[in-house]
Amino acid sequence: MPEKLITKLWAAVRLAQPQSVPRDGWFQLFPELNNQGRPETVLELLNSSRLVIPFLQRENEGVLLLVRENIDWVAIGAGVEPHLIFPPDRHAAFQERVEISFIDEQRIEADIRWGDFATNVRLSDYLNSSDAFIAAEASFGTLMVNKRRIRQVRIVNASDVSNAVEM
Repeated sequence: MPEKLITKLWAAVRLAQPQSVPRDGWFQLFPELNNQGRPETVLELLNSSRLVIPFLQRENEGVLLLVRENIDWVAIGAGVEPHLIFPPDRHAAFQERVEISFIDEQRIEADIRWGDFATNVRLSDYLNSSDAFIAAEASFGTLMVNKRRIRQVRIVNASDVSNAVEM
């Protein structure tokens, strides 16, 4: 029986794994997600139930099959359209400046945005959500951070710079 080929959408990304130099390449996204009439987003791909995600490497055009749990973070590349990054129902009413420390001691300072005013969810509640990856804005772009690779999140603000949420 012939297989039906699906033409996928490409999203340029840079990704980091433990104790490795970040790599540039692409993720492929489904053009239609579960008959919703819209494409899959990078955040949905990373929070999917898939154990392995194909990553097309920029430098040698090879394909790596990455175990999703071993990705520290993914930065969205230039030119990726917003509707391919976040699902349309994603809200961000709250924002907190944080320093994220990963298990391998890598650190990134970023803004985490989450929730809506109706739910009034705290940052610690958001970090305890079931999604493996959360979104953040760093100086080098939009990030999808794997919460399972985080050692701690330190809240950085004028009133108290010593707050930390242990993971």
